[in-house]
Amino acid sequence: MMSLTKCLAVSVALIFLSAAARGQSPAQPSDTQVLQALLGEVRQLRISLERATIVSTRMQMALQRMRLQEERVTRVSQQLEETRKTIGEFESEKPRIAERIKDVEEHARQTADPMARGQMEADYKGMKTHLEQVNVLQEQRRAREGELASQLLAEQAKLNELNDRLNQMERALEPQ
Repeated sequence: MMSLTKCLAVSVALIFLSAAARGQSPAQPSDTQVLQALLGEVRQLRISLERATIVSTRMQMALQRMRLQEERVTRVSQQLEETRKTIGEFESEKPRIAERIKDVEEHARQTADPMARGQMEADYKGMKTHLEQVNVLQEQRRAREGELASQLLAEQAKLNELNDRLNQMERALEPQ
């Protein structure tokens, strides 16, 4: 910004020097009018440069905020997908555990050996406990899924808001 101002100042100085070299007085009315017009143009150019710098800075800040928000959306989305995957794993694990429980129950009824039956009953209790734990963990994951889904919607809304602001800034820059 300063180099352009210096360049314009040097141009104005050259105009004065060339007028003096030709033997003309810089105080002539037409020269004064030209000089005033040039100074007006320099001021307008300076104002335009300042505005462009401000707009550029605001655009860069908006773009950076948008990038950060996109990262948040991506992170929450990945967490939500991982949670849903875990819920699916629990869903597929529960029928296998239930089937093993049935098998152990059936074998325990058919076994006459009290020692083997005792072991099967212990296995049965362990599998029942494991099934209950899977149910608890699954419910916790479902609650987490709801939290993450809400968070994702909020983060996406923020991203959309930032995108709208950026679009408004772009429209403001378009020639009228």
